[in-house]
Amino acid sequence: MRVTAIFKGVTASSISTKIRKATIRFRYLSKWYMGKIILVMLALSLVAGSCKKDKTGICVKGKMIRITCASMVIQVLNNNSIGMDNWEDRISASRNTYDNVISVRNKCEVPASLAAGDEFWFTPGSSHSSVCIFCDMLDFPPSVSYDIQNVSLTACSN
Repeated sequence: MRVTAIFKGVTASSISTKIRKATIRFRYLSKWYMGKIILVMLALSLVAGSCKKDKTGICVKGKMIRITCASMVIQVLNNNSIGMDNWEDRISASRNTYDNVISVRNKCEVPASLAAGDEFWFTPGSSHSSVCIFCDMLDFPPSVSYDIQNVSLTACSN
């Protein structure tokens, strides 16, 4: 008797109607929220994309860290937005760790007068066709690499 009192006046069609209305509301809210979520994700991706550490076309000061037959590693001294952080020089005895380091893709076009420890100015650039020949030594260069151009011992004007 008590069970029938609770469900008195409830029919299968009224339950079906309530479920249908709830489903329609849910679909509407889902579409509305999905639109908002997509907008937020798009905005976040644009902001995240503007925070990349890769910059080209600006004149920076660098220090030659290492030169081998396989790679040339430069630490950028005056711009924290360029290069790889926490790179460890695994082939040196000291195994020092550096921030803001890049690997040079066009090392055969860099003046041969530069040696490890030298400080100089250059412009990091995007890749262009180069005829550099490298040896096959695995010397663990930084994962961030650039062609460098306009190498000079004096500061350049931006």
